[in-house]
Amino acid sequence: METLPLLWLLLHAGLRGQACLPGQWQCDDGNCISAGWRCDADADCLDGSDETNCQTCPAGQFACVDSAGCVPESGRCDGVRQCPTGSDEEDCATGDDGCLQADWRCLNAMCVPGEARCDGTGDCGDGSDERDCERCADGWVTCPEGGCVPPEQRCDGKPQCPDGSDEPLSCGRVCSVGNGGCSHVCADEPWGVLCDCPPGLKLSVNGAVCEDVDECGQPFPPCTQHCTNTVGSFYCHCRDGFLLDQSACLASGGAPRLLSVQKRSLVLVGLDSQPLETLWTADSDPLAVTFDLGRGWYYWADGQGSIYKTDGKKSDTVYAGQPGITSLACDWLNGYLYWTNQKTQSIYMGSPDGRGFTTLLSKSISPSEMVVLPVESLMFWINVGPGERRTLDWSWMDGTGRRTLVVLTTQAAHSLTLDVASRRLYWISHFKNSVETVRIDGTGRYSLPAGLLASRSTAALAVFANRIYWTDYRGLWQADQNQTNKKALIQKAVLPLMTVVHELQQPQGSSACTDSPCQLCLLTKLNPQGFTCSCPDNKILMPDRRCDCKFVYATAASINMVEFKEGEVIWTQLFTAEGILTYDVDWYRDGLYWVNRTGQIQHTSLTQHKTQPVPTLLPEPALGSTYDPVTPVVSGEVTGPPEPTPAPCISPAVQCPLSDLCITHTQLCDGQKDCPDGSDEGNCVKRCPNKNDFRCKDRRSCVSKSLVCDGRAHCHDGSDEVGCPAVAPAAPQTSSLRCRLGSRPCGDGQQCVLYSHVCDGEPDCGDGSDEQDCGEFQCAQGRRCLPRAQVCDGRPQCPDQSDESDCWKPSRSCQHRCDDNKRCLPATFLCDGEQDCRDGSDESGFSDAGPRPAGPLRCRKGWRPCRDGRACVLYSHVCDGEADCEDGSDEEDCRSQCKEEETQCAQGNRCVPLDQVCDGQYQCPDRSDEADCPVVMEGCQHRCDNGTRCVPDSFLCDGERDCADGSDETKCGLQPCRIAQFRCSSGQCVSDALRCDGYADCRDRSDEVGCARPPRCRQDLRCTHSHECLQKEWLCDGEKDCQDGSDEKNCTFAAVKCREFQWQCGGSSQCVPLTWRCDGAKDCHNGADEDQCGARSCPASTFQCGSSECLDPALVCNRITNCADGSDEGPGCLQQNCSGPAAPRCDHRCVSTPHGARCSCAAGFRLHTGGVSCVDEDECNQDEGRCKHSCVNTAGSYVCRCFPGFLLEPDMRSCKTKDEAMLLASVQSELLVVGLHSAQTTLLSRASRPVFSLDYHWQQQRVYWLSPDYQSVRWAHLSQPSTKGTLVKGVRSDFLALDWVGRNLYWVDGLLAQIVAVPLVDYLVRPQNYTVVLGEDLEQPSSLVLLPHRGLMVWSEIGSAPQIEQAGMDGSRRRVLVNRSLSWPVSLTFDLLGDRLYWVDEKLRSIGSASLDGDNLKILQLEETPSPFSVAVFNDKLFWSDTKRRTIRSADKRTGKDQKVLLKRPGQPFGLKVMHPLSQPAIPSPCDRTRCSHICLLGPGSRSGALAPRGPTAVCRCPPGLLLSRDRLACSPPAESAFILLLSQTSITQVFLRSLQNGVSLKKPPSGHRVLDIPGVSRASALDADIPTLSVYLADSGRGSLELLKLSTSRSKQALTPAATILRLQDDEVTGLAVDWVTSNVYWSSSNLPDLQVTSIHGAYTVSLLQGSLKGCTSLAVHPPSGRLCYTAVGGGEAGGAWRTSSQVDCAYMDGRKRVVLWRKGNIPASLVFDNDGKRIFWADLGEGLVASMAMDGTRYRAYKTGPGLLSVFTSVDNMLLWVTAHQGTSRVWVSDGVQPRQLWFQMRSSLLDLKAYSRSSQTGSNSCSNQNGGCAQLCLPHPDGRTCRCGRDFRIANVTSCVSPPPPCGPRGEPCSAGVPPLSGVGGAAVQKDLTSCGVTRCSGHGRCSGEGAACECNHGYSGESCQVESGGRHAPAVIATLCILTGLVAAAVVFKKRRAWRLVRRRSLEKETLMTNMDMPLPDGFYDSDMEDLDSRLDLDSPLDLDPAMELNASLAEPARVQNEQRPRTTL
Repeated sequence: METLPLLWLLLHAGLRGQACLPGQWQCDDGNCISAGWRCDADADCLDGSDETNCQTCPAGQFACVDSAGCVPESGRCDGVRQCPTGSDEEDCATGDDGCLQADWRCLNAMCVPGEARCDGTGDCGDGSDERDCERCADGWVTCPEGGCVPPEQRCDGKPQCPDGSDEPLSCGRVCSVGNGGCSHVCADEPWGVLCDCPPGLKLSVNGAVCEDVDECGQPFPPCTQHCTNTVGSFYCHCRDGFLLDQSACLASGGAPRLLSVQKRSLVLVGLDSQPLETLWTADSDPLAVTFDLGRGWYYWADGQGSIYKTDGKKSDTVYAGQPGITSLACDWLNGYLYWTNQKTQSIYMGSPDGRGFTTLLSKSISPSEMVVLPVESLMFWINVGPGERRTLDWSWMDGTGRRTLVVLTTQAAHSLTLDVASRRLYWISHFKNSVETVRIDGTGRYSLPAGLLASRSTAALAVFANRIYWTDYRGLWQADQNQTNKKALIQKAVLPLMTVVHELQQPQGSSACTDSPCQLCLLTKLNPQGFTCSCPDNKILMPDRRCDCKFVYATAASINMVEFKEGEVIWTQLFTAEGILTYDVDWYRDGLYWVNRTGQIQHTSLTQHKTQPVPTLLPEPALGSTYDPVTPVVSGEVTGPPEPTPAPCISPAVQCPLSDLCITHTQLCDGQKDCPDGSDEGNCVKRCPNKNDFRCKDRRSCVSKSLVCDGRAHCHDGSDEVGCPAVAPAAPQTSSLRCRLGSRPCGDGQQCVLYSHVCDGEPDCGDGSDEQDCGEFQCAQGRRCLPRAQVCDGRPQCPDQSDESDCWKPSRSCQHRCDDNKRCLPATFLCDGEQDCRDGSDESGFSDAGPRPAGPLRCRKGWRPCRDGRACVLYSHVCDGEADCEDGSDEEDCRSQCKEEETQCAQGNRCVPLDQVCDGQYQCPDRSDEADCPVVMEGCQHRCDNGTRCVPDSFLCDGERDCADGSDETKCGLQPCRIAQFRCSSGQCVSDALRCDGYADCRDRSDEVGCARPPRCRQDLRCTHSHECLQKEWLCDGEKDCQDGSDEKNCTFAAVKCREFQWQCGGSSQCVPLTWRCDGAKDCHNGADEDQCGARSCPASTFQCGSSECLDPALVCNRITNCADGSDEGPGCLQQNCSGPAAPRCDHRCVSTPHGARCSCAAGFRLHTGGVSCVDEDECNQDEGRCKHSCVNTAGSYVCRCFPGFLLEPDMRSCKTKDEAMLLASVQSELLVVGLHSAQTTLLSRASRPVFSLDYHWQQQRVYWLSPDYQSVRWAHLSQPSTKGTLVKGVRSDFLALDWVGRNLYWVDGLLAQIVAVPLVDYLVRPQNYTVVLGEDLEQPSSLVLLPHRGLMVWSEIGSAPQIEQAGMDGSRRRVLVNRSLSWPVSLTFDLLGDRLYWVDEKLRSIGSASLDGDNLKILQLEETPSPFSVAVFNDKLFWSDTKRRTIRSADKRTGKDQKVLLKRPGQPFGLKVMHPLSQPAIPSPCDRTRCSHICLLGPGSRSGALAPRGPTAVCRCPPGLLLSRDRLACSPPAESAFILLLSQTSITQVFLRSLQNGVSLKKPPSGHRVLDIPGVSRASALDADIPTLSVYLADSGRGSLELLKLSTSRSKQALTPAATILRLQDDEVTGLAVDWVTSNVYWSSSNLPDLQVTSIHGAYTVSLLQGSLKGCTSLAVHPPSGRLCYTAVGGGEAGGAWRTSSQVDCAYMDGRKRVVLWRKGNIPASLVFDNDGKRIFWADLGEGLVASMAMDGTRYRAYKTGPGLLSVFTSVDNMLLWVTAHQGTSRVWVSDGVQPRQLWFQMRSSLLDLKAYSRSSQTGSNSCSNQNGGCAQLCLPHPDGRTCRCGRDFRIANVTSCVSPPPPCGPRGEPCSAGVPPLSGVGGAAVQKDLTSCGVTRCSGHGRCSGEGAACECNHGYSGESCQVESGGRHAPAVIATLCILTGLVAAAVVFKKRRAWRLVRRRSLEKETLMTNMDMPLPDGFYDSDMEDLDSRLDLDSPLDLDPAMELNASLAEPARVQNEQRPRTTL
């Protein structure tokens, strides 16, 4: 090792060559740099030697050792490496007393932890740590910080202890009252009560409350491995492979054994009845042992310095070195050995196969014992320092980062060991006779209880799992760490040394050295790769990480080799040559390649000493360039010569013909044939043709004798100018330089210059003297000089007449020629104040022609005289960097640096005041003060960055640097704070209410400084050295909340399992979002997220190394290896480079690469197809985060643009608003407003309960929030917080959202599953005035966000199927956006700029986002989102609140990085919004143009093709109880007289619609209803009424009859009385019923009869219509004014060879004609009803659960969902839809207008069978039958074109209107057609046989119809025969119908089941919500929505009860008694 420094010194001494020039400094590698670069903190030498041994750093800074740079003293020993070598963190262990800074020094010089001082236990051994400790007397109070308080001062109202513990809350109390205020145990004392705590808790500072004891925070916690603290207790857990037994971790995988020695044998000692195993018997005594269990090797070292290994079968020598080895350790991950040598005072590391070792540490070290921990890349050792000093030190395993853990002075420490699982070090203190321990990070120092070691003869120590093993003279002992008093002697064998052998003591894992190219790989965490490479001590590490022991170096004349052999250094001179430039060695072929100054590559054999040229392309010779001083050996092969290719040689070399060989010009005609063909010696001049000519020395040419010694060389070798007589003046005596004829010496005597080069405009002398004193004119050819006066005088004096060329004659336009002879000016340009000549000669101040005026020189205005008084110069030319005065006085006294308030011109030294920059006037001569001036923008208040940027006033002193020069944040101390605000020391303003509250709100924490009272928090949650409180969640959360960082000390972290959308950082416990994996930035602490990411592609303008680095093309093929794998250099650099003829013709530039010449493009371009041309690179598409807002691609670059309202930041990619955005946040019960830039904090309001949701209206400057105190929505003014109000009361919600365009407020009612809206007004809105926007199919809505600019709203569902849905803000166009990757989305927000939706998921603990169409889903699971609650987005930032960490943070919205804590308060943060006018842009409201009577909501705009959606639309809505009129603008209550009739089996209930006005759901029918019993009816099934005649028609399914009842007109008796039985069917029942209220005819259908029947109420005439088409009809509806009827039908037909059934709605004329199918897609249609004008038919689809309607022409189908419950009956009146659903034995009556959401009106406990509604507009109008029954004798049936007269059965029509009887016989025996018809009871009870069936029933067996006079049967499909008696198809329609009924029942049952299940889920979620609200201390008000109280009924019902008799009311409101029966019946006024 000692030879290496000597070698380098010799190499550098031999290779530096001549000394550097004056003004230069020579690097250690021989290169020269400018002397001014020395010690400038930048390494300019390749070896960095210019920055070593530099001068002392300025005061207050620390000078880095062995490297350049200075570090502030505050950064010294702060744990962060700032010096390149880490010297600022070295030797940091001790204070002035030799102990660590946190230790206390005992009198015996021992160092103990500072907390051991005065703790009642002697730790020093001499008792000095317990001396001078104040002990309080009995009854006195001991202050925690020290000091005693006498009993009389206890509880005297004046705190004497700093923490106030002498004045607890228990002063003056008694235990009998409220337990004395104690939280647990109470005991009475004379001064009050003494509180006590159970185990696991301790008494807090206030003396009353018990708080948790952190058992895990103790120096030696009760758990042996991992400990997690809980309230009142703790729990332990173990590493993998260990099993927990109470608090101990027991190892699995068998019992451990001890590796030890007995005499000379290496043995394994069993600890669990295992036999002793002898591994190997050595030849000498082992002094140190270790093992590698994974590889099966055991190692030992002896006293001779040798290290051996054995596997139990054989042994081998690993190392034979110097004696003094004291300890061995094994890196079991990689197999390397580490050992210490106390004699050489070094730590070594070596390969286990004996291939070599390296020295890790040898300076300032004397190690005795060591251990290594490769899983942490650490090694530890006991170091012997000067004197008695002993320390326990650690470093990385490559020897870097050395640090002292513990000072062991006077302890006589030995037997250092390591417990890998617990990460603890143990050793024996001989002085204390104890076992000491400390964590590997230096914390948790602890002395095991005394008495463990019985004697001081302890020889060895080992620790594993929960056991401690040690040996003394008696044998081997063991004890449990947590029960040291139970020790046991397990063996009597004496073991001088030992270590535990177990697989868990050497846990396997991944190693950074696994795939490293190193010969010796050293683990370290300082290197991002995790390792450093090293070489054995006899080799040197090469740049390519190879190790070698041979070096070759060159001088200009020789090449030499240096070898290391057995500690010796051997120098060998390989050969000598002239002009060596560079070289390389091929050791395998014993050859050396080198290049001389001719540019020719030569090959020299080292054995034959033969040199020959290598035919190849020649590189350009680097004449005069330096050579490589030291080049490592290349052990590869040199390729053979390529095929000869014609290539031109580089001048001055020439190419031999027919060869690629180049020779120098000196080889031509030199008498030796150098070219293969000898052509270099041909054409040589042997004799000149003219004997007077001169033959050149190279014999290549002859020149004329007149040209010899003429000052110019005409021979190729310049020999015609050699030996010329000297004519130049003699050189100075001090110089020996002599110049030949035709040349002269330069002024410095260093070189000669030809006369032809003197005064030629180019300096050839180094000092430029050849261009000085050029006052004469020299002829162009030759050396003749002429006076200037003879130039251009008309007579040529030069032989070449050059003195008369380019001459000019003065003319009128050319009076003055500038000195450069390139311009000629007229006289008017002279002295005009403007410089027209570049040399300024036209403005010289006086005439060139005349003599200078006598007297002092006077200059005109704007000029000043030069100092010599010979000329005037413009003031603009003074200090402009150019000398205009001959004496240069105009450039003297110019400041080199401008003042702070000035700027310097671009040219010259002129300084201009900043206020004159960009003022429109030029002050700089080069006009640079007005260049690059920004366009003056609105609000431009401050110019910065040399006037190139202007920022508004709001950017000044806002806490962010908006100017690159930072001038916008200077002079900020005078910014005023508002009233009731406190100014922080930094200038920040916070609310006075936050001053001295125990929580820092100022960035500099100054609001908690100088507080009079201690903070009101527990002692364990208080910062040690500051007036700050903590929350338990803030301890060990990774953020320093205390100024001293004490809240982040002694932290232990349990192993974590990464979540679904996270990625685990290798083997560490850190988790990062999946999107951070392979994103180009190392986010894991170990950088594992960027490992194995594939080759990183480099920009197109760079070269990519094989090892993935990106290089500038200029660094490729430059003969210097820059790539880690050396791929930037190779043979191709010379063989096929850009200088060859085959080089590509590149568009931009050609780059030589090892793979040949390649084209490269400039930055911003990429190679096009073909690899030659370049095309623009679209940077905007490569990286979406390149620009924060928008990116615009340009040619070769890009430009970032900002959205309107934002300004571009100095980084040219970020954008910022002109005005500061404010964060509105609710923290527990406080509403805070925080400036996002200034951090100015204002307390807006404070409540007594948490505020969960809030929003704001920027234009009104109001903040709205849900107040749990009042269960209302309250508001406050932003600038005047005292101005408050209430918008609406009685609100139960957790989330609200504000529509600033439509000026409405929305909230989510999670219990009722509704989204509700109210208008924003200045007065209190009554709860019944809200409108339900959406109340259908909402299970458990959680949050809501509005998009008023689009008329959309988005909400989240957290029920059984979590999802995010979207609809219009009026509830229309509903759809699901996101239904995946969701669990509990609790908050939503929308990014206006990015057009993106964001949410937080509380259960996934994530932040999600998606585009507004639900695509491009992204999930961020951050460590900082353990319990997210609310989210907001503004600009490029994302903001969220977290209730667990109690913080509000911001981060980059795209990546989640660049996080910043904005607010950290003791309360839990809930709702938050970012307030700024750009978040609520001004948009015209369509509601301003729509005159809604009540509430105007925004709806979604329409789309037109691919165009963007238009703006929102306006939709009018009504509060509950009001109906939207037909104009869709006004809201009105239902008609006063409108009512409904509800039919049950035994009664009819009448309810007036006016009771609907309160809009509240009732548990029973509203007040004012009446119930009418039905007499004489056994089981009612259908209902209809004739209102004008007060008649009610009922179908009795029990008796198969149709009954007529009359409503009594008596005031005293209100009942229905039977009037008549219209018909009675046998074995049949009426299924459909409808009354023609014009003619009183009844249309009906039955179960068995397939026809529609019409019966006259007076004449008892019955006729059949629509024969055979009504089988299964359940509903009928007629509209007499239009003459139409509709019915539901179950039809059948053949389709695909099978009989199909279908349920459909058919319509026809009321006379049975024109039957059409209106709708056949229904499931179970029922409850048909016409609208008032008869143009639309409504029905209920019981199977689908909806109300459908359609125009009578079959168009405009509409459907309305009826919601939960099984739909049973339906009706409609006055644009209102009413229906009944069945749910759990109750009937619910619902109402809606078809536009607004449904409303539950009331409930009934009886089953409702039918529902009818009537109003003033019902049963109005007339038809052709209104007058005199249309002239018909029996039945008048209307139709749209008139009427049809029909006769009853047994009658036939005659003369269109008359009826005659009897009908002709229709059977062969003359029987009437009515034969076989069931008996029918007539009116009045007379028994009359009526034929109620057609001929088809009797004649055609019911399976066909009669036709023609012969009454022949036309059979239905599937039947045949004369009477249709034969069933031919095998199908039976009744069976089909029965099957349909069964299927219908199943569908209905399924619907019921589904609805019930959904409703139960809603109720369950509601109960969960109630529980949640109760837990949040927000109980509902008593009686709210109480189902047993009538208080919530209509105010109209309560205040104005109706006292009218129900019968009278019906009579008065609906009709008068009919006065004329057979005339046209007059209609009464309703």
